[in-house]
Amino acid sequence: MTTLKVGRILLVEDTDIEAEAVERALTTVALEERLHRVDLAQDAWNYLIQEHGNAEESACVLLLDLNLPDQHGLDLLESIRANPGLCSLPVFILTTSHTPEDLERAHQHNVAGFFLKESSRNYDDLAQFLKLYLQLNVFPASSISRSMTETMDGEDTLSED
Repeated sequence: MTTLKVGRILLVEDTDIEAEAVERALTTVALEERLHRVDLAQDAWNYLIQEHGNAEESACVLLLDLNLPDQHGLDLLESIRANPGLCSLPVFILTTSHTPEDLERAHQHNVAGFFLKESSRNYDDLAQFLKLYLQLNVFPASSISRSMTETMDGEDTLSED
């Protein structure tokens, strides 16, 4: 059995129903234990700064809602991209926004993906995608997600089916 050590999947989502749907979907691919949720952009920023460099707790992937109560998600994304320690963090947008401006601005800041929250099927597909992404992607040892390059250590690992 091959195993993969992963950092946290940080979900920035203010709507409980949406967050629960993401967690349910991640449960189907055995990633729910790696999920850490915050509901404000400021809480996400604090978490990212506080846990940066902690291989067990730092975020290896960020799932970011755009319509947050305290700040637009793309403003948080700009701050992340401007920070040398966080700029390479893979960010996936999860949103109900269909506006071309949000899509364009997100891609200008090098998001790894832009996913629309249209149905539970989208969350299931996203969970499958994240599992494959975490298993197949090769991360640089110097990145915030350096723990993902470690395999077969038997500690905090994800088993492949």
